[in-house]
Amino acid sequence: MGIVTALTDLKHRIRARIPIDIQDRLSIRRRKARHEARIMQDPDAMLVVTGNDRRTEAGNWFRGEQINFMPSRTNLFEKNAIEDYVLKGWMPEKPFITKNDYICHPVPVGAGLPGFRR
Repeated sequence: MGIVTALTDLKHRIRARIPIDIQDRLSIRRRKARHEARIMQDPDAMLVVTGNDRRTEAGNWFRGEQINFMPSRTNLFEKNAIEDYVLKGWMPEKPFITKNDYICHPVPVGAGLPGFRR
């Protein structure tokens, strides 16, 4: 890993742990103002806030009632990134297998495998 990649990852790790309102107060480059300026310039653009990151997206087509945006690099460094951005929508509401359920395999373990002898 190169030094530039390491420093970029460090920036995203830090940004992922700082709430977005504090990021706005600490921002030297005024990220929020730049995003708002882009929205003023392009009326089809929309401001998207996911987790501890903010970005603009083109809003020129209908996306449906519920929109799930791809996580940014900053989002992937958040504490619950896997649950929030990868498994969201794929996991059941509650576990369907509990400790009290019996799970058995219908074929003896190793049957049919090369080198298996009875």
